[in-house]
Amino acid sequence: MSFVIWDRVSEEGICALTAPADVEKSYQLKRGISRAEGWPADVICQMDDDFPDDIKLADNMNAGGIGVISQNIKDFLVNEKVNDVEFLPVTILNHKGRIASKDYYILNPLVVCDCIDIDGSYVDWNAIKKDMIDSCEQLVLKEDAVSIEYKVFRPKFLPIIILVRTEIAKRLREAGFTGLYFKDPLEYTGI
Repeated sequence: MSFVIWDRVSEEGICALTAPADVEKSYQLKRGISRAEGWPADVICQMDDDFPDDIKLADNMNAGGIGVISQNIKDFLVNEKVNDVEFLPVTILNHKGRIASKDYYILNPLVVCDCIDIDGSYVDWNAIKKDMIDSCEQLVLKEDAVSIEYKVFRPKFLPIIILVRTEIAKRLREAGFTGLYFKDPLEYTGI
């Protein structure tokens, strides 16, 4: 498999974050829609109070289903010449509302590629959003539909997930970043 799903792992001690506060149309952050223009300078993700003992920051975290990465992963991706990706700055607040870090970014890949084998994936379509997949038996990708230029991107009909080339995922792991988890698309069954 040439691609894996870029996910976030839930580890004891690593904080879960709330979705970004005060961001209009935040759903766009899960659709590959550019948000760089007019991005507020004071976007906040707070450590989730449902997990009061989890206070450790990782390089890769979850903020209400949105990927948040460290400055170190951002620098890595820039060095890899990953194109068409926005890094939208966020400040992370601890459980007491104090700044834990200002060195984090929402990872927002803008490329949306029609690469899902719909028949091979056995998809169930969303009843309301007819062009969105709700679930599938497995996520089968049409690898020949993906341009060699696409290193980090979103699949059409399922843009809430982020796909990354396997060789980049391997280098990310080898670099020792924390909180990383990559899933084989064939293991994906839906939200």
